[in-house]
Amino acid sequence: MLKNILFAMIFFIGISCFAKTFDFVVKDENNYAIDGASVTVNGVEKLTDIFGKASFEIDGDFTEVEVKKAEYYNLRFSLNEKKRRESEMEIVLKKNALSLVSFNFNMDQGSMRYKELGGEEVKELQFSDSFLKMNLPEGRYEFIFSSENYIDRKEIVAIKSGFTTFNIELEKKSDKFFVVTDTSKSPGALFLDDFPEGGSAIKNCKLVFLRAGLPVKEINFKKNFEFTDLNYGVYDLKMTAPGYKPLQLDGLVISENSKKVILLNMEPLKVFVNGSTHFKESLIGGVDVIFTGEDGSSYSFKSDLSGNFIGTIRPGKYRVNVEKPGYVLKATDDSAYDFSKHDEIYSLQLELDEIPSVVRGVVLDRNGSPISEAKVLIRVEDTETGFQTDKNGSFSGEVGYGVAFVKIEKSGYRPFGTIKRIQRFSTVNNLVFSLNPYLSSISGFLTNGVNPLKNVKLLLYESDDKFIASSVSGKNGYYEFPDLNILKEYHIKIDDSNYLEYSSEKLLLGKENVENFNLILTSSNLKFILELTKPGGDMVSNELVVVNGQKFITDINGIIIDEIKNFSKKENIRVEIPKYDLRKIFKFSPEDKRPFKIKMTLE
Repeated sequence: MLKNILFAMIFFIGISCFAKTFDFVVKDENNYAIDGASVTVNGVEKLTDIFGKASFEIDGDFTEVEVKKAEYYNLRFSLNEKKRRESEMEIVLKKNALSLVSFNFNMDQGSMRYKELGGEEVKELQFSDSFLKMNLPEGRYEFIFSSENYIDRKEIVAIKSGFTTFNIELEKKSDKFFVVTDTSKSPGALFLDDFPEGGSAIKNCKLVFLRAGLPVKEINFKKNFEFTDLNYGVYDLKMTAPGYKPLQLDGLVISENSKKVILLNMEPLKVFVNGSTHFKESLIGGVDVIFTGEDGSSYSFKSDLSGNFIGTIRPGKYRVNVEKPGYVLKATDDSAYDFSKHDEIYSLQLELDEIPSVVRGVVLDRNGSPISEAKVLIRVEDTETGFQTDKNGSFSGEVGYGVAFVKIEKSGYRPFGTIKRIQRFSTVNNLVFSLNPYLSSISGFLTNGVNPLKNVKLLLYESDDKFIASSVSGKNGYYEFPDLNILKEYHIKIDDSNYLEYSSEKLLLGKENVENFNLILTSSNLKFILELTKPGGDMVSNELVVVNGQKFITDINGIIIDEIKNFSKKENIRVEIPKYDLRKIFKFSPEDKRPFKIKMTLE
């Protein structure tokens, strides 16, 4: 609360012991007359004129005088008999001390309601351009800040003399939305209650939300939908994807009434391709011409009896291949093409070669997953041909015809052999071979450094963080991961609320079982020592202290030695002294020494 500071300089002008009229002359500190000041004598109020004068008829033995003027400190005093013998009194009012207060906001415009703490009169001001400046007397005030699409914020602020700046941030109102891409409808945006059925997903799509021409959110789609938070408001949208016309939408309104699925449709770009398939001087019909894009998309067109084909594909880079029994694309032809310019027509002349036989197949493991870099040897009579599987486990190539001996080898797997008959001028597709791996195991004991830990879940990963298996420690802390592929790097992770998160060193597994791979966990409780003192250095005993929501009491030495239950290493340490309304945050790093030492001084 502001306290009125009374300041008066009284000069007595003129002596008249028996004057019945008494003049009060009110001036400021610079000796200038104050016009319109309120002067009240024995309950009678008058305002000073342009000369700062107010005249009264003075009777009685005792006179109460009060002088008031906005922006000045009030003055109140008693006029005794001695003073009343004078005919005039000069009164000097001191300017009220105001503080210049400015507010910076994280929104363009809004309103601010405020009142003096404990008072009833509420005033309201509007702000724009994220800024508000005002003068306020010293004191404690209650402020409520409001803005459209933001949550109201209430603050209790102490205003001191001088210049003070406050940065006020309001939390935006927002909601969660599913953003779905599609090509089955006209280009644009639709708000739906649920996911659409059917449709065609758009891959590698980039979506940008803009406000006032500036990007505020960007989504890179890894699948045909993404889950995201959007603040309420009006947005412009820009969406791009390889092989599609850019989509731009203006004035998309997001509000609490908006349906939670946003369907965005894009229009595919088109490229026209045509050409012919021929062998030497002859046109060959019935050939499947296959275009395979970098994104995995595929188009196939069959040449007619005259060897001609025509079709449309999306713009991009493609590999072109042909399928027809007894023929392949000539090796001298470059099968990689760039069809990036949409709405153009590309013509291809594809020359074929006749081949004796072709084999195509795949090598899988026992779980049906492809095995890359496996060596496939096919021997027909005295000719042996070798292949290596790609990342999809696939292999293909030309071989002789007749009885073929097939052998497959891969490091870490048991070799496999079989016999196949290959017909002359034939194409053998869909050969599937399975390899069984050499298997090994990892085992050990889980402890806290002293005692075994039971019923703790362990997770096994490969070096690329691919999840492999889980295990639970037994009553003596023993765990085991059996039947593991060899020649791979593994590591073990443990995420248990009772212990700090743990990740073991990486382990290259060979044919021999790994035993006694013992693991030690550290409790998630954080030991700490807190010392609480007064500004002079005296200890504060028997004081309630709240640390991360847990209550503690200082001892006679102002010290707490205890631990925070279930402390996460990603947390900071939050300390509150409720009695003194004191709060502090201490940054914590897993590398910090334990017990963690905290020293606080009451302010």
